Amino acid sequence: MRYRFTFEKNKKEDVLSVFEAGEIDNNFVVMYEGTYPLKEMQEASKIGAAQFILKLRKKNFFPDSLVAAKLYEATAEFFSNNSEEKIVVNYEDVESLVAEVPEEEEEEVEVDDLLSGDDDTSDNAIKEIDTEDDTPKFKPEDISELED
Repeated sequence: MRYRFTFEKNKKEDVLSVFEAGEIDNNFVVMYEGTYPLKEMQEASKIGAAQFILKLRKKNFFPDSLVAAKLYEATAEFFSNNSEEKIVVNYEDVESLVAEVPEEEEEEVEVDDLLSGDDDTSDNAIKEIDTEDDTPKFKPEDISELED
């Protein structure tokens, strides 16, 4: 699914409006509309991604870490530039599925190295915990009062 995030500055009211729209049947439908104090968001953007994301997330608007990081990266210059009034950030959720996976270094191990080793298994031997018979012992209940 494709998403469109729109950030609009209203300098007269000192407010930042944020809109989240999702694509449904080739049309974008607004799913979230919220306002934030503009100066607080500008300061949070200057401090860094963690502070920006903390200020951006609300009960009804909680983008996951990948989306929030992309929003921060895309809007960092927008908040530092006072002449820009509006910015649109497009996101496709397929981007989160194709995350880079770090390659692990393969360590070559010889089979002989694995097989050779201490033949002393005394530490690994299974020890008998108890020698008692573990067979359950049942005793019939007194059912004399139930008999007629």
